[in-house]
Amino acid sequence: MRYIRLSAVLLLLAACGDQPTAPTSPPIVPVSISTTSLADGELGQPYNQTLAATGGTGAYAWSVTAGGLPAGLMLSPNGAISGTPTTVGTSNVTVTVTSGGAYNSRTLSISVIQVPASIELS
Repeated sequence: MRYIRLSAVLLLLAACGDQPTAPTSPPIVPVSISTTSLADGELGQPYNQTLAATGGTGAYAWSVTAGGLPAGLMLSPNGAISGTPTTVGTSNVTVTVTSGGAYNSRTLSISVIQVPASIELS
């Protein structure tokens, strides 16, 4: 008896043109990296710069996806580049931000310079 009722309901739905649909996912909102450049660092001096993004949904998660930061610096998942650079030179690093299923990447350059020691004249 149960089989007949179910068949009747399915036939009725088919006759009405109603088809079961899969649940839809919320739309993915694009995310953009708004940081366009990084400040120079000084050898042996603390460095701190936070990357910025717009769009997406929810928290941002940052990572290095190509290249690398200068020795002594690291990128935290919240977008903060921090540490104390230990080598002089320029590094190209590709950072990626993800948020709510969207992601975006940007390649940035960071230079570490050695500031000449000051000389006091008496």
